[in-house]
Amino acid sequence: MGQAWDDLTGEDLPAHEVRKARQKEMEYIEDKKVWKRMTRREAIRRGIKIVGVRWVDINKGDSKNPLYRSRLVAKEFNDGKDDSLYAGTPPLEALRLLVSEAATISTGKSENNKVIMINDVARAFFEAPAHREICVELPAESRTE
Repeated sequence: MGQAWDDLTGEDLPAHEVRKARQKEMEYIEDKKVWKRMTRREAIRRGIKIVGVRWVDINKGDSKNPLYRSRLVAKEFNDGKDDSLYAGTPPLEALRLLVSEAATISTGKSENNKVIMINDVARAFFEAPAHREICVELPAESRTE
């Protein structure tokens, strides 16, 4: 592994810490059995699209309390209309509506317990079923040949 940098800030990251973060990601992927190995020749013979991958490395902490994370991402480009690839962010007005609704005191109800819960997904979920066959390049950390 060569030089590593933070994908958000561009700052240099310690290579040994990035190596550990990538290893942790690979262990998760292997544990979830995300892929089955196939030769490039077989994928081409079967007409399966081959997609490249890259690492996204970041320090989710700060300089005093670093938290290095690495995520393996596929580099598939949108080459047509596919609504399943779109996950839009709700507009700010939707958040305002939810906060207003939670803060509004209802009349005539004995209890007015409302809660807003905010979650941040730390890792992609690999349990979703695939609707098509696709191959991804294996990262160097996973290659056996």
